[in-house]
Amino acid sequence: MSAKQANLAKDSGLNNKTRPVALVLRGDGINCEEETVQALGLAGFEAKRVTCLDLKDSPKLLSQASALVLPGGFSFGDEVRSGKILAVKLRAYIFDALAAYADRGGLILGICNGFQVLVQLGILPGGQVLNLDSERPLTLAHNSGGKFIDRWVELKVSNGSAFTRGLPETIWLPVRHGEGRLVLREEVAGLEDLVSSLACLSYLDDLNGSFQKIAGLTSSAGKVMGLMPHPECFVRASQHPAWTASRNGDGEVMPGLQIFQNMFAMLQ
Repeated sequence: MSAKQANLAKDSGLNNKTRPVALVLRGDGINCEEETVQALGLAGFEAKRVTCLDLKDSPKLLSQASALVLPGGFSFGDEVRSGKILAVKLRAYIFDALAAYADRGGLILGICNGFQVLVQLGILPGGQVLNLDSERPLTLAHNSGGKFIDRWVELKVSNGSAFTRGLPETIWLPVRHGEGRLVLREEVAGLEDLVSSLACLSYLDDLNGSFQKIAGLTSSAGKVMGLMPHPECFVRASQHPAWTASRNGDGEVMPGLQIFQNMFAMLQ
């Protein structure tokens, strides 16, 4: 670090000795890690890119981290099912470390493909890693229209989750997915009520046939969030396609950045 960089870190009060560490998974087809790292840095984290192999070789990385973020992308080309193979790999490589991290209430954020991975792991909605042979209570299936959706959408902020604290009643974020339709196992008693109570974001319009138009969920304990929209892609006003026409954003925290800032605040 140069003298200038050190002074900037000192002035901001966010030097690496005091900033909480957020691990950002990369590799295997994940392609949104750079935007996610930038968003976490703006929120106050020291973001570190890690692979599954890094976590396997050094389990202490996870035990010493304050947050784990699974970014968007197309892990393993979405073969079999979106997020399925990466979930199997994580379970095979770091089941014990990941289970211990979730059990101690470590913060976890899964964005798009990361949300799909959390569902495949069973971390959502229950907050605990399920064994490979355990039935998943829900899944994220192909969009009802059968097409990949890539556009900005308006979302309703649905509950008092710490991840969404301070957001207005409705926000705009971009979506980029082909398998974002939340589907519940019909035979699980009480599941609909549970998932409804955990919904933190929902589409204003019926975008993809998702149960109750849900776009994002938190865990029962509130330490895990998964969402199909991409908050890392709206941390600056200029990232919105209509920013020059609206002239909004002067001094305003964009909703994507607010989510990451809320994660940081949850550690204070």
